[in-house]
Amino acid sequence: MIKARFIRRYKRFFVEALNNEGIILTAHCPNTGSMQQCSDPNSEVLLSSSSNLKRKLKYTLEFVKIKDNWVMVNTIKTNRIIEIVLKNGLLDVNFDHKKIYREVKFGIENSRVDFLLENHINEKFYLEVKNVTLTDNMTTALFPDAETKRGQKHIYELLHELKIGNRVGIIFAIQRPECDSFDTNKEIDPKYHSLLKDAVKQGLEIFCAKIIYDNDLEPVDVKLIPFLNSD
Repeated sequence: MIKARFIRRYKRFFVEALNNEGIILTAHCPNTGSMQQCSDPNSEVLLSSSSNLKRKLKYTLEFVKIKDNWVMVNTIKTNRIIEIVLKNGLLDVNFDHKKIYREVKFGIENSRVDFLLENHINEKFYLEVKNVTLTDNMTTALFPDAETKRGQKHIYELLHELKIGNRVGIIFAIQRPECDSFDTNKEIDPKYHSLLKDAVKQGLEIFCAKIIYDNDLEPVDVKLIPFLNSD
């Protein structure tokens, strides 16, 4: 990891950061959200470096430091972490899955779900993953950090699978260590808030999984925290 200071984000997928030698580095930003609270100028950041000469950008934004805590913002890496968590049984989903598939088509419009679990009798459990980096500035993690039409669509697609007899759920991967609860962000996306609340009543399962990192910023465990599901 390369330490640097955040300068700006532009064109959605680009970040400029100033390294310790005073050189401005341009890094890929794999986070498609607004990155509210994660893009303050002069914030400490960690960039990974790639030796792949075919890449347009050598560096990738991985972590941003907020209130003395490193917050992982690489949403691509989040799914890799959750896959390990599922394979090692670190997250109790009460489903004896024998197979795990990634990026499977599902729903009415042939969207792609992050994970499909199957057990020995071919019962299916569709799971979508959302990376959570926003808080209420206290102890509650919030999602989303911007209006999410894509997230709304995923709820409809999951409900379609539920209606035809499959289990469905959303894993909210909490990246803020100071948080001990989770809620949807009614102020930013009231439609997502109401859709999720209604979907839970219909049987959509919610897992609020706070990712635990060690001193080397390697994921080592998950901790389930309560879903407030407020009005």
